[in-house]
Amino acid sequence: MLVFFVALVGLLFSASVYGQVSRTQELILSAESSEYDSQNLVTDLSGNVQIIFKDQHLKADRVRVNYRSKTIDADGNVLIVTPESN
Repeated sequence: MLVFFVALVGLLFSASVYGQVSRTQELILSAESSEYDSQNLVTDLSGNVQIIFKDQHLKADRVRVNYRSKTIDADGNVLIVTPESN
């Protein structure tokens, strides 16, 4: 699970989250709403947040991506699905 987040955060820095869906070569971000704080380098995603990276899938009600600390905080009905979790 930790490998998922490390790889995911690395890809998030190359992805732009300006709409409801953002897509890079291997990463898909989806949320009902998103806000980017350029001063603090934080993106807040809310409402049916889904992050798909290769064969791994994170679902939550809210996710905060901190680009400075390279962390992701997920809150509310968090579900992580990986090949190993099946």
